Order: sequence, then structure tokens, then C-alpha cells
Amino acid sequence: MSLREKTVEAVFWVAVSRFSSSILSFITTLVLARLLAPDDFGLVAIASLVINALQIFRDLGLSQALIYRRDDIQKAADTAFFLVPATGVILYGLAYLAAPHVAVFFENEIVKPVLRVLALDIVISSLGTVPSTLLERELNFGKRVTAEILSNVGYAAVCIALASIGLGVWSIVYGQLTQSVIAAVLVWILSPWRPAFGFDKNIAVEISRYGKDIVATAILIFIFTNIDDAFVGKMLGTSSL
Repeated sequence: MSLREKTVEAVFWVAVSRFSSSILSFITTLVLARLLAPDDFGLVAIASLVINALQIFRDLGLSQALIYRRDDIQKAADTAFFLVPATGVILYGLAYLAAPHVAVFFENEIVKPVLRVLALDIVISSLGTVPSTLLERELNFGKRVTAEILSNVGYAAVCIALASIGLGVWSIVYGQLTQSVIAAVLVWILSPWRPAFGFDKNIAVEISRYGKDIVATAILIFIFTNIDDAFVGKMLGTSSL
């Protein structure tokens, strides 16, 4: 398949992903809005603020570095496979320790357990980062989109089922974790890449240098797009958020 054909196919699959995800998200939100209280969504939003901030540092720009790289792809992928999950574990530890302080800041004690459980998403999603990135590098969006759509369906099913039996905010928490597990498992099944469990220090330094500017940009974007959520959550509470 030529590069042009791959590109056209990739655009098609991205469009399918965006369309299906938007429709499914809209329907799921409508159903959950009938089953859950505004506070439940607000609690998840607060936890997500912290988690999304930490997620910026999860792969340290290594995904973009892998896509850009032209040689020693296997070595670079093996190196990233060690770095990304290790960073994910460290970030989870930070989220766990920060949870009580975040709860105090937003004056809501329930934020602590919600953040500590939902932050497991950082570790789970990090396990699928490298194979997912390599699928993207090869413009193999069909397999990647398949994993995304099925994980979204899993999220919707779990959220609605748990919300219908009265689990409240935990229905969203467990739904998001289920989504991450399904996505990580499927991307490993669909990706032909397998790690050789090697680590190259020089490549690690190389790809980290490439990623530092990407991380810096992501930090600025996060601040500008999320500062209002933090302000509303602090000043007006979880229902308003």
C-alpha cells in the first residue's frame, strides 16, 4: 500500500473514531445525567484535573519521538517500553500522596479516595502506550480505532450498569478504569510489535531530549484550558463544576 493510500485510510479511520466516540459519549452522558447527581460528575472532574496534569509527564514526549525516529526503532521502542510504565508508577505515587491535599484544597473529603483509585488509569494506560504509538507510526489506524471504539463501548456499559444499581461516582471511576484496561489489552492483541526487553541509555537520552519541548508545550496548553475548571471547583463546588 502506497503512502497516499495509507494516509487516506488513516483519515477515514480517524473520522470513524471521532464520529462514533462523539455519538457514544453523547448517549452515555444523557443516560448518566438521569442516573447520577451533578456532584458525581464534579468529583470525577476534580480528580481528572490532577490526573490529566500528571499524564502530561507520563511518556515525556516519547510517543512523538518514536513517531519521528528513523532508525533503531526496535531499540527505541524497547527503551520507551521501560521508561513509560516506570514513569506511570511514579506519577501514580505522586497522585496517591497528593490526594489528601487536593481534598483539602477543594474542601471535599470524597475527592481523596476517588483520586487515588482513578489515578490507576495512569499506570494502566502507560502499558499500552508503545504498541499504540507504533500503530500510529505505521498509519495503521484501523487497529488503533478498533481498540478505541471497543474500549468506549466497555466504558459506557460499565458506567450505565453500575450507575443503575446506585454506585454513584464510582460508576464513572470503574467505567474509566475498564475503558483503559480494554484499550491496553486490545492494542497489545492487535499490534504485531513485541518488546525484546532491552534498554539503551543513549537512546533514552536522545528521545527524552526530543520530547522535552513537547512536554513544555503540553503544560502551557493544560494550564490555559483547565485553569477555569480549577477555579470553579474551588470557588463554587463540585455541582457547579
